[in-house]
Amino acid sequence: DRTPPPAGPDDEPMGEPYFEVVEAVGTGDSDSWQAEMHMPRPSNNQYQKAGFMTVRGPKRSLKSEAEDDGEKMQSANKKGGMAGCRKMQVELNKGRLRASGGPGRDRDDR
Repeated sequence: DRTPPPAGPDDEPMGEPYFEVVEAVGTGDSDSWQAEMHMPRPSNNQYQKAGFMTVRGPKRSLKSEAEDDGEKMQSANKKGGMAGCRKMQVELNKGRLRASGGPGRDRDDR
């Protein structure tokens, strides 16, 4: 029998959504920061336990910019839940690409 035991009260995550600013990994540059928004994810079936979903903002050279990103993602989460936070993540990443002259740059910026 492969049926897991029924979900109990310990399967629900505790706490409210929150963000933190951490050193960005994988950049090779120790002075990069990014916001991480942590949101509780409930158990949606008997096979998936409750936990946290982490949404990361873009890498920033200034810690204060990463803090601003975290506040924006937290505000978007309060208004639109996880979907709102993911939408803000996309917008923040588009802005980062435009500022660097990457693929998200508007045609008028040429």
